Amino acid sequence: MNILKLRVDASNCTWLPADKVEFIDVVDANTVDLRCLGTSDDLAYDEVAITATGQSSEVAEVIAGHIHQDATQRGGIIDVAAIAGVSSIAAISAA
Repeated sequence: MNILKLRVDASNCTWLPADKVEFIDVVDANTVDLRCLGTSDDLAYDEVAITATGQSSEVAEVIAGHIHQDATQRGGIIDVAAIAGVSSIAAISAA
């Protein structure tokens, strides 16, 4: 299983199993939202907003590729902040 490492800053990091991502939403040219079930609120999706200035479609494509790829091909852990174009990651919040 692939795991997404979502590092907000030096002291705030979330590890999200890639198979828990339900939706990848390209909000606009600068924002990608990952939505998953069940960590903050049982009745709503949890959301992680990723800022990818001018490259949101490309970042979403890379994340989707990692989610659907066999974990043995990449070592399993994907540092989302290291994807080209990602400038920041927000903390998980209830959507």
